[in-house]
Amino acid sequence: MLNKEVINITNEYLGMVYGLDNFKAHENLWKAFETAKSEKLAELFGDKLIIEKEVVIKKELRDIRRELEEEVDITAKILKALDPEWKKIADGYYPVFWRADSDDVEMARKSETWQTLRYAFQADSLSHGEIQRDYIAYHPTTGKKIKIQKGSKPMRVLKNFISDAKALDEIQTAYSRVMNTKTIKGVLCLSIHPLDYLTVSVNKSNWSSCYNTLDAGAWCASTLSLISSPNTMVAYLKADKDADYNGIEWNNKRWRMYVSLNHNNELVHCGRQYPYSSEALLAETVIMAGELTGRKYSNGECESGRVIVETPENMYNDASCSGDLTTFITKDWEHEDEVIQISNIGSICPICGDYYDDTEFSITCNNCYRGEKCDDCGCAINDDNSFWVESTGVRVCECCVDNNYTWCERCDEYHPNDDMVEVFTETRPDAGKKSWFGTIPNYYKEWFCEGCVDSMIDRGTHIVCEDCGTVAPVDSIDEEGRCRDCQ
Repeated sequence: MLNKEVINITNEYLGMVYGLDNFKAHENLWKAFETAKSEKLAELFGDKLIIEKEVVIKKELRDIRRELEEEVDITAKILKALDPEWKKIADGYYPVFWRADSDDVEMARKSETWQTLRYAFQADSLSHGEIQRDYIAYHPTTGKKIKIQKGSKPMRVLKNFISDAKALDEIQTAYSRVMNTKTIKGVLCLSIHPLDYLTVSVNKSNWSSCYNTLDAGAWCASTLSLISSPNTMVAYLKADKDADYNGIEWNNKRWRMYVSLNHNNELVHCGRQYPYSSEALLAETVIMAGELTGRKYSNGECESGRVIVETPENMYNDASCSGDLTTFITKDWEHEDEVIQISNIGSICPICGDYYDDTEFSITCNNCYRGEKCDDCGCAINDDNSFWVESTGVRVCECCVDNNYTWCERCDEYHPNDDMVEVFTETRPDAGKKSWFGTIPNYYKEWFCEGCVDSMIDRGTHIVCEDCGTVAPVDSIDEEGRCRDCQ
């Protein structure tokens, strides 16, 4: 199944990620891949690693809205390009709704104008290709009333508010590019290629996820579990041109999700879709899966919770329980419940070949990790899962900060547990009374760092009890220097 070309391009990509020249992945990675795929996927795919299908799919309204919002950022572009007098109103806040009997006519007009500028050109409205309701705006200096009728073309209406021809042309071009391509044309792929697993969230299509191996995604180790999965494929819509990843040309994924089969291929589970959800692409993917397995799938009568998806510890599981929205079954599927184990092996470190499940943000094990490590225990860390301890000048992992350090509420810093001091902060007015937990104590208690406790003593608000040694409020100490607990 694996040939020299497949291994070479995967090695080249991994070497680029690691910053290592002439990198060769450990043989255990390839053994894990071939062992896993030989269970069923190798037979289904035959002599191929990628199966392609040309598709022409009509865009759903939400696809158009997403493109306008996320890829074009159309509303922000419009608000930025407004003429200064209009922009001043749009950037303000005028939530007063106009009433026929309103005494403040100027404020009512500003309110109506503000609503027009803020709502008429939202991506949700623009995705329909026309203004969704009647609007009114009043020119800020002349007072001229501008009526915008429902059904008007948005780009024509914008000429009333944007006089910068260049800015208006850029907005119109971007808008037209989305609205004139209301069908998705491309190549839909089902893949078990190692590099497609590693680049499942790597692309030049302006989206990403925690599986991104090129930018050290928070859960990028998940991709190695996909490589060792006996039942999971990657479905993606390929862009017209491949992307160049630092000299490595590979598929540019416009959309993707992973697809898993159960033990007898009577059930297909589809993971979360990125960067958007498309029912049409989902349906086409399930059809492709059916063509592979020789079965016909539908999404009928598969109740939520009947299918459990299990993953290794360091693989992000966005579908621990699934129902009829993501699971498709044949008419022969009769199980009361189903467990799909994405990978029994988990992550194999491509450098040393060892199995690991304790690091989710690296496609290497802890020993081979080339980044920063915890100053206390030596485990791999990154900015998202580590804490800087200012008092000792170290960066530590989540486990060590929980076990070895305490947060001081006075200075808002972490300190070693041994440097923390229990303090009687103030006397309790209800001291001595009976409660459900017993007798109410004399003081409220908190733990502060030694530096903060010293400053409390220096300011004269607290003092050390001569008997028990606890720091307590000065006004609670008797003439012999004892706190109320010792009196």
